[in-house]
Amino acid sequence: MLLSVLPCYAACYPVCYPACNPATTRNLDISLARIAVARAQVITATPRQLESSVRLAEALAKMRLSPTVEREDVMEGLRLMKVGSKPAPGSTSLPHC
Repeated sequence: MLLSVLPCYAACYPVCYPACNPATTRNLDISLARIAVARAQVITATPRQLESSVRLAEALAKMRLSPTVEREDVMEGLRLMKVGSKPAPGSTSLPHC
């Protein structure tokens, strides 16, 4: 089954450019605000981190060959960023230079 779908996927993937619609952008804004409220602090995300979360959501939509970024893509992108920013168990932090 997978091998029969692979040529179609490979042909469609390069021409698939999912876009964030206004509703998806609003979901991202609301999700970031909820995270800040849960932590009782202001949003401290840098522009690079915000761009990364958008790129992750777009990549997840592209994997599904979807023309639009859905709420689930935004939520999964934020989850991946949260998990990716946690220190590894047993790791030591490097001294700041």
